[in-house]
Amino acid sequence: MTTRQKDVLEFIVKFKQTNGYSPTVREISKGIYTSVSYVHTLLSELQDKGFIRYQQGKQRTIVVLKFE
Repeated sequence: MTTRQKDVLEFIVKFKQTNGYSPTVREISKGIYTSVSYVHTLLSELQDKGFIRYQQGKQRTIVVLKFE
């Protein structure tokens, strides 16, 4: 797992703990200070590695499957 992938995963977990629901891609991009398109790339990579599951094009559908 890359550092940026870990940043995204940690942000998602903390956001869900605080708010009770998943962040949007835009909220993630603001939270880790990167572009929305790069967040999409990172989410796809995390999904391919089995860390998360999400439905692209729908808001707040990120489910964390495992967290290191």
